[in-house]
Amino acid sequence: MRNIIFGILTVTPLVVVISVIIIGNDIAIDFPIIAFAVVTEQQFAAKLFGEMEVPSTETNATGLAEFKPKLNENAVTYSLNVTDIDNVTAAHINSGEQGQNGPIMVTLFQPDTPTQKMVSGLLSEGNITSANLEGPLAGKQLSDLLSSMHSMGIYVNVHTTQYPNGEIRGQISNSTSGMMMK
Repeated sequence: MRNIIFGILTVTPLVVVISVIIIGNDIAIDFPIIAFAVVTEQQFAAKLFGEMEVPSTETNATGLAEFKPKLNENAVTYSLNVTDIDNVTAAHINSGEQGQNGPIMVTLFQPDTPTQKMVSGLLSEGNITSANLEGPLAGKQLSDLLSSMHSMGIYVNVHTTQYPNGEIRGQISNSTSGMMMK
């Protein structure tokens, strides 16, 4: 018996059932291939650091942005946690490969006035819908944002009064978690 395990795929659950029987010259060989249901939970994340900014910044601040598509709700939930950052003026998802700056695609945080104290913890959380898309994604679908997340061609950055163009930044990448069931 030969077992083949299929790796974690993306987006939707997958059930694969295959059986192979080879018959020739009175010899029959049976290679049953066990079926697995692959259940995936698609997630994206960005780890934010000053050295990822363009140009890089001298800061001890860090951050973590996490994104989880809720396709049945036509939304992406997100949370943005930061450490040791003050006077935050905004946080965005921008278009741009690593090492390149680009236009804003989604605003994640924009207070009326900069934060007045050091922030360590949750800066922002919520849902992104197609109504929140701006810049090159204005008027487009949420699937366009998800395609950009898959390609790693977008990043999150957090702006402060000291670094108006961004103090910390991180590329968004796929952090799909999955579970294989027999």
